Amino acid sequence: GKNEKNHIIILNNLQPNTKYFYRVNGINKIYNFRTMAYPSQTKTVKFILYGDNRYDTHILAGPFKDPCFHTAILRKIIENQIRLDGEFDFNFTLNVGDVVLSGGVDYNWNQFHREISCLAPYRAYMIACGNHEFYQGNEEGGPNEAANIHKYWTYNDSSGDELNYWFTVGNCMFVVYNTGQYGTLKPSQVAWINETLESYRNNYDWAFLVNHHPYYGCGQPSSNIATMIMETIKKYNVSVSLTGHEHNYQRYHDRILNWTHIVSGGGGADLSERCTRYPLNFSASLYHYMVWEVTGNSSYVQTFNLNNEVIDSFKLYI
Repeated sequence: GKNEKNHIIILNNLQPNTKYFYRVNGINKIYNFRTMAYPSQTKTVKFILYGDNRYDTHILAGPFKDPCFHTAILRKIIENQIRLDGEFDFNFTLNVGDVVLSGGVDYNWNQFHREISCLAPYRAYMIACGNHEFYQGNEEGGPNEAANIHKYWTYNDSSGDELNYWFTVGNCMFVVYNTGQYGTLKPSQVAWINETLESYRNNYDWAFLVNHHPYYGCGQPSSNIATMIMETIKKYNVSVSLTGHEHNYQRYHDRILNWTHIVSGGGGADLSERCTRYPLNFSASLYHYMVWEVTGNSSYVQTFNLNNEVIDSFKLYI
């Protein structure tokens, strides 16, 4: 609304791999978070992956409805990833986009923030911008495209560059880039991705590329992403590309490149059909989340359904 205020607080001189406690003014509850670790400080990097949790208008309407599938997934994550000491057993959550139905509608963001309040105060919650984040109340963009994601999820982002960002945890590097409303990748973005990977290639073992639209589509025309990014994947030994947009689960592994392409779009929106357009190692149409556990040169991954049953598991090596 016109009278709302968003508070941004910068915490300086935090130590890596350290637990901090905090309280928000006016709220008695004490929260805590843990900073990311350097490679020398941790043997394992563990994160949660899912996406496309936004609800659909024909199922729910209005500002105070609870999308049952996203909240169910969050409950299952908590059940599965709480240790005996009450701490979450993972480093961060990664959402591959379409976190709201319409990015131009404030109450969609308020609802999303309420939903993730069970996770986000305690562990970093990172997102890639999806096409629905650009919508202004319908399936069309407007003059202030993605205005609310800038307001709620970026800091000092006058240029819009913070929709493309990177971060490291342990021996893993994550490069997150924005494919906009229509699933396109710009040459300037490819140059930035290459420069980022080149600058830090001695600081990571695993490189993850993260964006909303898949490289290879089943429910939509193929985008230019695969054509634009494959040379980068080859040159910098990118291990995994994490995507969403299609509301199902897809896993493809290229043995020649030792590269894996994931679609994890079963976070709450209406499900798409199981993908059968191109050869896949595994595909399914179901609500799900993934748990990634990277230790040294190996990665163990499990995909869980709404009953917390493992529907797919695999190992990757570099």
